[in-house]
Amino acid sequence: MKLLRSSSNPWRGYAISRVFGALFYSTEVLPSSSSPPFELLHSRIWQIRNPRDSILPVLRQWRVEGGDVKQPELQGFIKRLRGYRRYCHALQISEWMSDEMKHVLRPGDIAVRLDLTSKVHGLEEAERYFDSIPESLKVVPVYGALLYCYAKHNCLEKAESVFEKMKELGFLKVPLCYNTMLNLYSQMGKHGKPLRM
Repeated sequence: MKLLRSSSNPWRGYAISRVFGALFYSTEVLPSSSSPPFELLHSRIWQIRNPRDSILPVLRQWRVEGGDVKQPELQGFIKRLRGYRRYCHALQISEWMSDEMKHVLRPGDIAVRLDLTSKVHGLEEAERYFDSIPESLKVVPVYGALLYCYAKHNCLEKAESVFEKMKELGFLKVPLCYNTMLNLYSQMGKHGKPLRM
């Protein structure tokens, strides 16, 4: 029979040791038992695979159960869903974030929604969304997203128009916009087209 070696912590390796370690040595705040664990929401969202099934009932039920969702968590969901090409669900969360949760959207959030709207509902709807954005929020990421939408739909004239507008506004400080236009020219067979800086 193998004898157990004595140690300073007889509970090492057991779950109770980890719990007490968290209670006595951690500065993290443990979640209250009154709200459901966030992983549960994550699991529920990922169970919905069919893009035609709405994700909104899951989010609303989560709130009814007392669950809280912070804006960075929602942004994380949107990013992961986009990564898996689940654009419809990502757009639903983006809209829910501002329409029902009343989170203030930052330019990055708006740019992502513009891209998602283009992918889910088409370019015309994306243009309508862009037109509804207050001028104060139409900054580099938002114009960049619109430029990208036009490029993805091979709308050369509209892309050139946005590119010129960005130049007027002094927004062409990043190479991404130039690369987007060069790629579009290449796709359209206009390899010799000069791009004025």
